[in-house]
Amino acid sequence: MMLSMQKDTQGRYVIDDAGDHLDLTGAALAAGKGYPLPAIRKSIPVFSSCAGAALYRVRCFEEIGLFDERHFCYLEDVDIGWRAQIFGYRSRCRTDAVVYHKGSASSGSRYNVFKQELAAANNYYIQYKNMPFLQYMLNCPAMALGRAVKKRYFAQKGLEEAYNRGLSRGKLLVAAAKAQQMQEKYGLPVVKADIASEAMLAGREELIGKEAADRLRGFNPLYRGTRVPFIPGNLPNYFRIQLMMVRGTLLRLKKGKI
Repeated sequence: MMLSMQKDTQGRYVIDDAGDHLDLTGAALAAGKGYPLPAIRKSIPVFSSCAGAALYRVRCFEEIGLFDERHFCYLEDVDIGWRAQIFGYRSRCRTDAVVYHKGSASSGSRYNVFKQELAAANNYYIQYKNMPFLQYMLNCPAMALGRAVKKRYFAQKGLEEAYNRGLSRGKLLVAAAKAQQMQEKYGLPVVKADIASEAMLAGREELIGKEAADRLRGFNPLYRGTRVPFIPGNLPNYFRIQLMMVRGTLLRLKKGKI
């Protein structure tokens, strides 16, 4: 359970992240955020665990792959949780194991160009990667509605341009994954680009800073994901994920209250 370092007006520590949930728009929700620490229920089932304070089984990574470095920043832990759910793994949040977190300490604020551009891109990419075709088509209207709502929301905060750039970046990430998949399918050599290029951050020093960009250009990705292959034996897990998305939508309608 991640608690915010900053107490509320009543002098209480409030939840910063109690695990993440996924709704029908394909967007992640940090349920419980801003609410006091619950007094009961020490173990809460969640869709994915926030990697700011998480433990993973090694055998899970051996089966589903490592963190996808195309994400670079934001939702990379939701991607891990999503892939894990597809292969039958489960995530839970322990409310009696507590860490304190200073949210958005690296990016500077809850809403900013850096965060919204990367989050929008990765959200678009994560949906393509983890949904088989039929599930993607089933949720497509809700996902389109979600993007329209977000576009309007971020426009009110002066971040519409950043959000639109993020969607364009997301389409490029999907195109890169498709190209890699074709190369692997036909046994063609896959060029191992640096992290900045894979995450479509090359040439964007104004977004991530020159020093960070220089560092990223020196590291090749350990793992780059493509679309999770559909395995008929995992079909029950896809049905379970769909039900979890319904639950995530209900949590969002409750304004994130656990």
